Amino acid sequence: QNVGKIDYGIASEWSRHTTCWDKTLTDPNTGGALSIVPENAIASVRLGNPRFGGETEAITYTMEVTEDMTILLLQYAVVLQDPAHDSKSQPRFTLEIKDEMGADIDYTCGYVSFVADSTREGWHTYNDPKLFGTVTWKDWTTVGLHLEKYVGKTITIRLATYDRTEEGHFGSAYYPIDCVSASI
Repeated sequence: QNVGKIDYGIASEWSRHTTCWDKTLTDPNTGGALSIVPENAIASVRLGNPRFGGETEAITYTMEVTEDMTILLLQYAVVLQDPAHDSKSQPRFTLEIKDEMGADIDYTCGYVSFVADSTREGWHTYNDPKLFGTVTWKDWTTVGLHLEKYVGKTITIRLATYDRTEEGHFGSAYYPIDCVSASI
């Protein structure tokens, strides 16, 4: 429905693409256990919000790979409310990194798709009586991709969050992105 950033500040539940600079903030839907900005980053972006409404948010970056920036580093943390419904309508998160032809660069590290599931191994859960359904969340995870064979080409990075399709439960994610040189 909207093209462009929807940002009323990190405290607003209406923000859907929000830059977070305060390293002391935590996500309240994790009981304060998840830091909004990872310790080695300057800031992060919150994609999505803790509001119900059947919303989908996405951010797409295109970048030309240069010889001096051939390592893509991406960190993400995911917060999904798990109402324990069928997987097709559950909140979810996707990360895709594609080449110029739209093909996945690396299906192992350049593609992620998570559906809310409070029994998922390696994830944390939080039960708040004010929320309808358990919140399941993934702590900060780092993905690194070597892009040397893409020098001079354009790649696309797309992150998306999806609320429950029936509008009763939320999904959100945080991330910073960085490119660095592959040389020491």
